[in-house]
Amino acid sequence: MNEIKKGVVQMNKIGIYLEVPEDNYNLNIESILELFLKIEDYNWRITENDVLAKINDDWETYSFLSEEEFGNGSNLKKELQEIDYYPIFLNLEAYQPEITILEIKNTPIYNIPEFLNSKCSLKIVIIDCYEIAIFVKNIKDFPNIQQEILSQGYENFRFIDKSANWRFS
Repeated sequence: MNEIKKGVVQMNKIGIYLEVPEDNYNLNIESILELFLKIEDYNWRITENDVLAKINDDWETYSFLSEEEFGNGSNLKKELQEIDYYPIFLNLEAYQPEITILEIKNTPIYNIPEFLNSKCSLKIVIIDCYEIAIFVKNIKDFPNIQQEILSQGYENFRFIDKSANWRFS
């Protein structure tokens, strides 16, 4: 009975929510995303991009992937590794490489039902620098994800159910 109940609870989960501690800001988007997928295996759509980056010891306005709306995972991963960034608002969507840009553009994703009905594999939403929500199809091991996120120093972790009322922009 417990196994059935546990499986049903996991099936209702669509994502996670976490916060970056304000007193020790250390966001590593790459390490969080790698818990769910290999960044370089996906194409990425950037739907909101208000980011600062440290350039010559000064924080300046910065746009991932040179202000492109679409980019490949290898380029995104490289930027995540090489640039000291501070995302104020950032929305990224991951898609399998065989999905066309036209198909992606014609399928807006503003809430959980639209996400569930889309071909988007993962959506990360960063709000006001500190709040992060990640929506993922086919999360296999929620308990280990929670433990890993908390071990990286993030706070206020919670799961997001499919029935939650989220707006992505």
